Amino acid sequence: MYALDREGIYALPWMMFFTAVATSIYGLGVGLASALGSVLALVLFRTNPLDHLVMGVILLLSAYLADQVGRSLRKAHQQARQMAQLQDVFLQGLEVVPRFGNREQLLRQLPAMLAQLLQGSRLLVWVPSGSGRLTLLEDSGTRPPEAPSPLVQQALQGPGQVYWSTPSVQDRRGAPLVGWRAPGAQPEFHELAVALRIRDETVAVLQFLGKAAWRRQERELFFRLAQAISRQLEHLHNLELRRLLLKVADQLASASNKQKVADDVLRYLIPALDMEAGAIFQYRQGAMHGLAWRMPRELRPRLTPLARRLPYTHGLTWQAYQSGAAQFSEHYSSLPEAIPELKALGFESLVAYPVHTRDAMKGRVVLVLGSRKQVAWTRSRKEILLGVERLLSSALERVLLEELYQRINRLLTEAWSYPSHQVHQHILEAAVELVPGSDAGSLWVREGG
Repeated sequence: MYALDREGIYALPWMMFFTAVATSIYGLGVGLASALGSVLALVLFRTNPLDHLVMGVILLLSAYLADQVGRSLRKAHQQARQMAQLQDVFLQGLEVVPRFGNREQLLRQLPAMLAQLLQGSRLLVWVPSGSGRLTLLEDSGTRPPEAPSPLVQQALQGPGQVYWSTPSVQDRRGAPLVGWRAPGAQPEFHELAVALRIRDETVAVLQFLGKAAWRRQERELFFRLAQAISRQLEHLHNLELRRLLLKVADQLASASNKQKVADDVLRYLIPALDMEAGAIFQYRQGAMHGLAWRMPRELRPRLTPLARRLPYTHGLTWQAYQSGAAQFSEHYSSLPEAIPELKALGFESLVAYPVHTRDAMKGRVVLVLGSRKQVAWTRSRKEILLGVERLLSSALERVLLEELYQRINRLLTEAWSYPSHQVHQHILEAAVELVPGSDAGSLWVREGG
């Protein structure tokens, strides 16, 4: 336009285009500089002062409007990139999740697996530890919080799977969030809690903390990811249960006596349930006698006497025997019937599980497991106990029946070498020991009238 000796009004559209493009790409600051530069360039053209002033106002207005449009375009572009990244992470997660061999490994690797999702945010993994409490399993930050937030507690107990909150001190359901702040986080943060469930039971809660609000599309992706991880956790639980039952069944098939049966069960069951110690008791003549027990070396001096013989009405073991129902405790030290020795050692999680056999309505064998740390008795742990109890019951029936036959055959053989009154005593002792539920007995012999 300048070479053609035209007026400034003919160069104005090109200046507006240049100003608008620069503003929409680089922001208002660069746009204002472009507008002022264009106004100075228009001085070179033939223009009267009033037209020059009007063109300057038009250029500034172009910069402002282009900044508004460019800002929305940049925001939309950034959101589109973030959504594409989230979708990519979601697809990668669906590919990686099936590779994990057990549930704990999967939960511990989630922060690393979702690292791309954590740009500008933080991930905490909480797992139930009994009585509605949560324990931090994995933390991608440096300072773990002492307790979960109210939103995480809501995700643990609520029916939904994805919960979110904003810095406006209320979550999406109106519950107050005042008084909790993530250590190391800014005074204002956005929180997202994702519940991972197996058969409607929450097994973990993922807590995301970030500076930006979670959009609806992101929450939908989180929901789908939570469903995929939950299905994989359920699959891993079923797989672990099948593996455990196959190992136990294989070992019990070759066990020749009840002590070996009990020891094999404890060897596999204690680590599977994350317990420290365990014992299997059999009721005989007013006391619980230990068939087998396993415990840490430092606990043996104080626990071995209890494992050998548990006196009458002592602790949850007798409650399980008398009621025929399993007794679970996540705060054992607070129970009035707690055994002083276990309470002094700090045992908190304990279960007394009756083993039912077909020879009596009330089982004579009780499985006891305990740990000094709090362990939640979840549905998955109870399923493991039920499956192993059935195998234990079947194996005990077999070896106890063999023991019965051996005892009777031995009694018949020895009867020929004893006087009659000693034979009576041996018969009575065998009857009291072998007849289910008997504590004492007498044998009467008719003499004369």
